Amino acid sequence: MDINKYIGKFLLKNKYCSLPGLGVFDLKKEGARPNPSNETISAPVYKITFTPVGSIDDTFASFIATAENVSISNASNNIKEYCKNVKEELAKTGKYDIEFLGRFSLSNNKIVFQQSDDLDMGAEPAPLAPLVEKLKSSESPANKPDYSYPPARAQRDIPVLKIAVPIVLLVLLATGAYFGYDYYQKNKEVTPLENSIPVPAPVQVDTLATTMVQDSLHIADSTKAATDTAMKAAPNASTPAAPQAASFYKVAILSFENEAGATGKASKLKKYGNDASVVSSNGRFFVVINASSSDTTKLVDSLRRFFNPKGQVFIMK
Repeated sequence: MDINKYIGKFLLKNKYCSLPGLGVFDLKKEGARPNPSNETISAPVYKITFTPVGSIDDTFASFIATAENVSISNASNNIKEYCKNVKEELAKTGKYDIEFLGRFSLSNNKIVFQQSDDLDMGAEPAPLAPLVEKLKSSESPANKPDYSYPPARAQRDIPVLKIAVPIVLLVLLATGAYFGYDYYQKNKEVTPLENSIPVPAPVQVDTLATTMVQDSLHIADSTKAATDTAMKAAPNASTPAAPQAASFYKVAILSFENEAGATGKASKLKKYGNDASVVSSNGRFFVVINASSSDTTKLVDSLRRFFNPKGQVFIMK
């Protein structure tokens, strides 16, 4: 596996290349720059710098593994072997050439790199054309049409508050004047009641009519006394029967399997003002409401409608 041919490709793609045990290559581009002395412009130049401090990086190994269709570990082993051979060659001859890139050498027991002249991608300095300032003509041709637009008219800002405030004040004054005039007209049309009500003329009392009224009242009193005497004289007269008194009943409105549920429901009904309690019968717990009524059918229907419309409501014995 030839590692030398991959160093240049990896440099062009990633602008660096790390060789474990040797160091790191860096590819930099210096831009074009003018030369004022001979009025030329130097072309861009690519330069390779080398730092003799290695770093752990598997990117170069992955690049070679992809190109050679081998594993990364295989490529890493070949890179390590390559670096070992370069050091041995430098120890023997003091130099090691990389085709098209440059040469390794030793200087004060340190590895240095010298770029090859073949890698110089620059060109010969290009001549710099003299800069000529183009003077703008101050006079325009007479026959040139004028496409310029006239200056826009400045729009004056209308003071909205200065106009709105007087209008609002006028509206308020007109409204106040209207209601004041209306109130004045209504009060003007009303006249005092003392002046408008006519005084009735004196009425002469008829003495004969008064006597007849007194006689009729005396007759009515005599008739009432006779009626009372007749009612007292009839001891066997029948009197209407008193209404039947209402009885208290225990009406079961809800049924629960456990006592806790029945007790909780009864407590809620008590909070709402109902006389509720819990009665146990045949293994079940019934919520009972104590109520009085002379008609048990109406009582059961009423409690069913309010507390258990779809369930069974009955009177417990």
